[in-house]
Amino acid sequence: AALAVCLGLGLAAARVSAPIVRGDARVSPVAALARVPADLRARPVFNSYGLGGYLIFNGVRPFIDGRTDMYGDAFNARYDAAAGQERAALDAVLQDDRIAWTMLDPAAPAVRWLDAESGWRRLYADRYAVIHVRAPGRR
Repeated sequence: AALAVCLGLGLAAARVSAPIVRGDARVSPVAALARVPADLRARPVFNSYGLGGYLIFNGVRPFIDGRTDMYGDAFNARYDAAAGQERAALDAVLQDDRIAWTMLDPAAPAVRWLDAESGWRRLYADRYAVIHVRAPGRR
């Protein structure tokens, strides 16, 4: 038993001495978020569902995250429409919620829509996330 305790303590000490370093991944777009200026991070964001937890982890208030039960059916339906089913729904969310920037999965239909929108410009893109920001002077 003493040997098991010592082994457990040794493994715990080894784990604590080597912290987890997150790298870019589907749910942790490290490089993408690093490109967002601090003042912009404090403004409203529209994000892909799977990126919400990473935003929270980094002190950014997401539009949506994995706790969908907390948002309610109406909000979830509005998000689903804006995230990929209806361009008009996306335009409404961007306007009504005063969205200043987006962090979306590269495959999201909203990425193509924002690329074509004169009021938005790409700030960053990689295989994990695409970030758009409002063009200067646009509300």
